Order: sequence, then C-alpha cells, then structure tokens
Amino acid sequence: VDLWWRTPLAFNVYGTLLADATNREGTCCQMGASLGVELPRIAPGFLLRGNFTFIQSLSYRARREPPLPWEEYSVERIGIGWDKTDLYVISLEAEWLPSAGLWLLPKLDIQIKGEGDLRDERPPPEDLDTFPRILIGDAETTLRPALAGRWRSEWEFPLDVEWDLGVNFIQDYRNVSGNRRVELVGTLGVRLWTPRWSFGLE
Repeated sequence: VDLWWRTPLAFNVYGTLLADATNREGTCCQMGASLGVELPRIAPGFLLRGNFTFIQSLSYRARREPPLPWEEYSVERIGIGWDKTDLYVISLEAEWLPSAGLWLLPKLDIQIKGEGDLRDERPPPEDLDTFPRILIGDAETTLRPALAGRWRSEWEFPLDVEWDLGVNFIQDYRNVSGNRRVELVGTLGVRLWTPRWSFGLE
C-alpha cells in the first residue's frame, strides 16, 4: 500500500506499508513500512526529502556462503540484504536544478542491518511466536554519502551523462564485530544522440 498526502502547509507526507506471509499460522507477519516527508518549496529548483524505512520478520536466515542470487536484495549494497535479515534505513536527499540541463541529487543513507539467527533449519512452529524479529546479533551499519545526477548538453548532437556515485563506510561488515570496510560504489552512463541513432556506454 502506497500513500501520498499533499498537506495544506507546503509539505508532502508519503509512506508505504507491506505485509507478507499472512496466510501461515504462527508466522504473521513479515512487515515493512516507510515514512517520508518532502519539502518542495525551500528555494527555486530545490527540493528536500527525508525517509525512514524498517523491515522486520522472523530473524532467521539459512547459513549459506555465498548466498544464492535471490537471497540478497540491495542496490549498491544498500537494501534488504540477506534473505530475511531485518533492517532500518534512514535517508536524506535533495533534488537541485542549478541550471538548464543539469539535475543533481545529493543523498545520505544510514542502514542498520541485523545478523539474523544463523541456524540451518527453519525454527519449529511452536517457537515462532517468541522467535526474534528485528536486529538480532551484531548489527552491520553502513553510512553512504552519494551524489547522483544527470547532465544533458545543448549541442547539435546532445550528450547525456548520468551518474550515481557514493562511498560506503561499513562498520561490522557482514555482522562481524570490528570488521570495517570502505567501498567506492556507483554507476556512470554516457549516451550520444544523433537524428538517426544513439550510442551509449555504462
């Protein structure tokens, strides 16, 4: 369920609610929600928004290294993470149009991701009601400042450059206490347009 409310006080409020596994006795529920506030009129061409997201479920995940492709859900290693591991994400971002053809999106993400209970089997049904559901074990914390943007030239043959570049500062990487990582992550794409064709590189 997605909700959006344009308030009469010059700011917008929006949110998302999800529920899964509601049809199995004793497992209800895997829950997730996000809440955001958007300030669209701070200055001409400038918008600011903040988001808070959490996902909770049974804090169980199978011990498997490496995980199967469908057991990790993330974008630039920010996201749900491994299978049923739970997390909090706090995001602050701005949209800025400093000039014609240039769009900038500076952002800051903070993610706190639980370890989960590392057992090989799903917990028995009689234990489900009391089984931990949020931020179990040594939590992994990631701080990611980033800058996304797009620039389109006004040349005869337009050139599009689009990027999303950031740095992940990770504390307790993969839920190992004291394990720290710094990663440069992101994407960069370039596309040239002509009347008959376009050429792109990413």
